[in-house]
Amino acid sequence: MSLDEAISRLIGRIYDGVHDAAHWCAAMQMLRRRGEAHLVFVGAVDSHSQEVQAPHFYGPDDGRFLDGVSEYEAFFRGIDPAAAFAAQHPDAGFVDTRLLPGQGSRDFEDYMRWQADRLGTRHFHTRYTQPRDGLMFGIAFHPPAGAGGVGEAQARLHGLVFDHMARAVRIAARPPDWFSRQEAWLLIDRQGRIRSASVAAEMMLDSGDGLARGADGSIDCARSVDRARLSAAIRMALSALDEGRSGGEVAVSRPSGRRAWLLTVSPLPVPPDPWSALRPAALVHIVDPENLPQASTTRLQQLFGLTAREAELAIRLTASNGNLRETADRLGMAHATARVHLRRVFDKTGAASQMGLARLIGRLTA
Repeated sequence: MSLDEAISRLIGRIYDGVHDAAHWCAAMQMLRRRGEAHLVFVGAVDSHSQEVQAPHFYGPDDGRFLDGVSEYEAFFRGIDPAAAFAAQHPDAGFVDTRLLPGQGSRDFEDYMRWQADRLGTRHFHTRYTQPRDGLMFGIAFHPPAGAGGVGEAQARLHGLVFDHMARAVRIAARPPDWFSRQEAWLLIDRQGRIRSASVAAEMMLDSGDGLARGADGSIDCARSVDRARLSAAIRMALSALDEGRSGGEVAVSRPSGRRAWLLTVSPLPVPPDPWSALRPAALVHIVDPENLPQASTTRLQQLFGLTAREAELAIRLTASNGNLRETADRLGMAHATARVHLRRVFDKTGAASQMGLARLIGRLTA
């Protein structure tokens, strides 16, 4: 699928915004205009307090709207029904005004009356990430007050750009450290060649255990099927501005029999200096699942009677993006089996949700 020029520019601005706040603001206004939204709202939900952190509104530049933004900061973000829903349903990934529970309650009705009066909108469609470190990144489309809700075209656009926004925010929050011996990062140029590697990544490439630097400078894999999947993910990341895709995740097998390397490929349409001329580029993050904190898994087993597999699933789930299906894939486990393991973890630890489990493990591993 090829993108029209306006959406291509929009995605490019989103990644530019990793390094330049003005570009991020411009991207949000472009998104608002393209999506025919009255306003776009961006924030992070704190799973502990169920409140929105660092909220940003991109909407009309008028006094009533700006007063509403100030009132949200002072009071209404504490009763934001979308934030409460996201904290209570971290796996849902989206919520629409029409799907919210609690309609008719005093807080809900107060919030919706205030939203219509001050912000000039009655509906919203919110997408949010899985929890990481107790926070979920979210973005909401708000149509004009006269609209019945977010339309199909708006929802499609929202879905198209959301993954790019989430990846850009993660890159901004956790930029690559090219001198790190713990974090493995690779910068890939438009020809698919490795242009920079962190110390940890170089060690992985030199290990001879499933990953290597190919003769043409690309990432080579021991198995051809892994090589094909990784090449496809890199091509998707490099064509983000042409096709809208955002890379992907690939498990690369290891001849040693150890668990597969886990590679996350993300677009980097405008790399930072000194690689700014390499546009477009892709960013590859490599994780070694063998490096789980064993003391933590042992402690979970001892304290709660978890099996080794249950403890491993619990820690991997809370240390990653909280997506059970992706975690199961990384562990070579069927999704249905992972759900059974997770129910047992909840039963044994007393956690009522993934958020509760994350808080518990955070306290034990602090």
